[in-house]
Amino acid sequence: MHMPSLSAHTLRGGLVALGLAMAALAPVTPAAAQQAAAKPSAAQVQLARELIELNGSLRAIDDMVPAYLDQARNMFVVTNPDLAAPLAEVAASLRPEFLAQRTEVVDGIAKAYASRFTEAELRELVTFYQSPTGKKFISVLPAVLQDSFQRMQAWSAKLSEQMVARMRAEMRKKGHEL
Repeated sequence: MHMPSLSAHTLRGGLVALGLAMAALAPVTPAAAQQAAAKPSAAQVQLARELIELNGSLRAIDDMVPAYLDQARNMFVVTNPDLAAPLAEVAASLRPEFLAQRTEVVDGIAKAYASRFTEAELRELVTFYQSPTGKKFISVLPAVLQDSFQRMQAWSAKLSEQMVARMRAEMRKKGHEL
């Protein structure tokens, strides 16, 4: 079954959300692990929610809902082209329902940040993202992530080829032809 691709804007938004969520959920260092054991305060969670809004994660999550609804609609249109109009209506009517479900992921991301940063650190992050440099960071982050992703793909393909070639060469030295 063919699934239509997401738009570049939505892909970048998804990359931002993924990058920020991965950063928040990354393994903690031993010192941070001790802090993470304590339940975050309500103030920490609230600051983390503010951070999520400021750092672009919330917008990226919101952008994903209509894109995924379009993807689901298009999946059905491929096999039922005569239902394109009613499917578009259904997708539009479902949008608020699925946007309302964002709370689940936002809560999880907020708790991940709140359990890894002190209240003071969260305040510093909020201040940073409100600054001109923080705003610029957010505006260029999608391009940086996309560029990084492309570079990682190219690098990993090159590395894989080199590894296979080296393994063949080493095995050839041992009398085995792969």
